[in-house]
Amino acid sequence: FQIPKGYLYFAMAFSVGVELINTRVRRRLDERGKP
Repeated sequence: FQIPKGYLYFAMAFSVGVELINTRVRRRLDERGKP
């Protein structure tokens, strides 16, 4: 059983994108929470 490289690259890029979005959202929430 082999996974297509395109699918593997897509999964990697998707996970990286989600991480970037999560860091941005957390940063916004942290700034909003500060007095």
